[in-house]
Amino acid sequence: MVFTFNRIPDLTSRRVLLISGTHGLYMATCIELARRNVHLFLSVRTDASSTAAVQHIQDETSNFKVKCLLQDLSSLKSVYDASQAFLAHG
Repeated sequence: MVFTFNRIPDLTSRRVLLISGTHGLYMATCIELARRNVHLFLSVRTDASSTAAVQHIQDETSNFKVKCLLQDLSSLKSVYDASQAFLAHG
């Protein structure tokens, strides 16, 4: 069975957290998930890359439920803070 993006169902009630969704395959994944109405959270290290990524996803999909969570994976405090922010969006 061959995978195609058309096989992804509507994800309106779902939240997805992607780590490093600002380039390449990750960006393509973000765009396709946003097209399926998911509430998308990108885990990023810097505001500079995240702002451009969010804008690109919103321009491509018209899904404005795209947010960034600043997270440094080398810092447990940063990971904890990002996870709390993700959970707070319930």
